[in-house]
Amino acid sequence: ATPVTTLDRLRTRVAAVMGYPADGIDPATPLTDLGLDSLMAARIGAAVLDEFGAKVDLKVLLRQGTLADVAAALEQTEPGTAAPSEAATDRVLPRDAAERLVAHAWQHVAGGPPPGAEDDLRLDDHPPALRRRLAAELTERAGLPVTPDDLIDDQHTRPVTPAAPVTVAAIAARLRPALEAADAEPVRTLRGGGTRPPLFLAHPAGGSSSVYRPLISRIGDDRPCYGLERLPDLRDVPERAAAYADLIRTTHPEGPWVVGGWSYGGLLAQETARLLSEHGTVEALILIDSVLPLPAEDFTPADGSTSPLHRFAAFAEYVERAYGSPLTLPYAELDALSDDEQVELVMKTLEQAVDLPAPILEHQRTSYLDLRSGERHTPRPYPGRTLLYRATEPAPHTVQDPRYERTDAALGWDAYCQDLTVHDLPAHHLALLDPPAVDVLAAHLARDLDGA
Repeated sequence: ATPVTTLDRLRTRVAAVMGYPADGIDPATPLTDLGLDSLMAARIGAAVLDEFGAKVDLKVLLRQGTLADVAAALEQTEPGTAAPSEAATDRVLPRDAAERLVAHAWQHVAGGPPPGAEDDLRLDDHPPALRRRLAAELTERAGLPVTPDDLIDDQHTRPVTPAAPVTVAAIAARLRPALEAADAEPVRTLRGGGTRPPLFLAHPAGGSSSVYRPLISRIGDDRPCYGLERLPDLRDVPERAAAYADLIRTTHPEGPWVVGGWSYGGLLAQETARLLSEHGTVEALILIDSVLPLPAEDFTPADGSTSPLHRFAAFAEYVERAYGSPLTLPYAELDALSDDEQVELVMKTLEQAVDLPAPILEHQRTSYLDLRSGERHTPRPYPGRTLLYRATEPAPHTVQDPRYERTDAALGWDAYCQDLTVHDLPAHHLALLDPPAVDVLAAHLARDLDGA
């Protein structure tokens, strides 16, 4: 049915950003418990502005905010007046990705709100068909084979008895090793099958390639699509790109290939495409608002706003505004450290100063590390067909860096990509992979690739 209430409309937009089905987010569950990080919060803010024409305070989201809180604010009522729900009791909420996956799969097949981590699902009280449906739902969501027997026993766990109920936590414990192994794979299958040249999309800074799912679902179903995940053991763009080129050739040895990425992912993709072109045909390089930062030596404002320490100071100001806690950084100590050491010390100080969920801390840490690797990288010339999709509106970044605020249409890529085509998109950087901007992006991309 068409969403009609504020909460329904909000849940549909938030679910699309976070990768859940619309009925998979309980209004009373803190979004940070569902994996919300600062990038997702910014994207949700953009989605709310598009849907309701109103700005949402990101602090509401990042401080254990719920859909009910945001919907109440949008309706100009007090968040405390939101109707209580069953999920707002003292139940133990799902605590990690494995438990959330099981809880939402159960909700999908059994109805009602998502169960708590320790809730007894009472599988024996349900017909065998429900167990089969739950196994099938978990198989689809996890991308791994799950059988009905996996729900109640395996070779590592004693048989479930009345004294050992079948809970979300128990099922998640059986699935977690396989789930974690799948997440650790450097190449993620976003869509298998198809006869067109495969599309490989590199992860954005600090993020996962799952961010591309809304785009993939809109460009037709005849092209295999893969995500290139973060390689934490490799520090710089050239070595990461070399590994990606090898992985792509292992996945599809002969080519042709299409390679691309959003934001930092575009830097990885450009070098990967350059290396791949020595072994076969790269049909197109896709850059989704990937900005080459202006060189620090050519762009040094008097206020020092491009220096790492100045950016950390701006980040500390943001933390105090967003979370209400001062972040006192040891600048003298930071000044003597390497890039990576600076990031680790800032994140350690942040963890001690503010009670933040682990996903937010990890996203912030890896974002800084990836962005610094991009700033150290100088692209090399690439002669192949390059498609740049450029956002035309200013983005609400948490920390502004003048080096990324370029006004040239090519965002610096015309110096390195000889065959460059630029398309303008009427949105800001953080909104490009969400409706409605992703619809425009997908239409451009599908048309451009069809004409290759």
